[in-house]
Amino acid sequence: VECGFNLDKMWAVLVLCASASLLAAVQAWPSQVPPSACQSFLPVHPRKDTGKPFQPQPNNSFPYKLQVLPQKRTKTFKVSITGDAANQIQGFQIQAWDVNSNQPVGEFKGANSNNVQFLQCGAGKDTASHTSKDNKQSVSAVWSPNNFQGKVRFHVTVAKSYDVFWSNLLSDEVQVV
Repeated sequence: VECGFNLDKMWAVLVLCASASLLAAVQAWPSQVPPSACQSFLPVHPRKDTGKPFQPQPNNSFPYKLQVLPQKRTKTFKVSITGDAANQIQGFQIQAWDVNSNQPVGEFKGANSNNVQFLQCGAGKDTASHTSKDNKQSVSAVWSPNNFQGKVRFHVTVAKSYDVFWSNLLSDEVQVV
């Protein structure tokens, strides 16, 4: 009895669909940080020759300005990363961590923009990230502590290019009251 159904063809279609889904997921990372970077702050950028990941640049060579400015009227903080013509930003990740618990706290506020989107790594919109790998001279996001009080440090990763990035740099401590 033939029912018009070929198991070999079905498996071939299934493998093709799974491969296409995996390829789409791998190619989607230029528009956001991958979930694995939520805690590690390391971009998933494998070398084409070995497949092993590129290593971050030394922290003392960080060419960008990281600025955290309190916005007194709204009780929020504006977090900015600024480069120059020679040091554009292709990708970034920002989180505020409680100094005592070493856990992300608060959330980023506002609407996603052309350069910035907000992601949930732990709770709420606790992570600010890039929307594309297009070069940007500066990026900024507004962070709200919500009900948190204490000291935070902003953890930042910045990618200048696919293979040149600085990982998990820390701001000075910021007192939130």
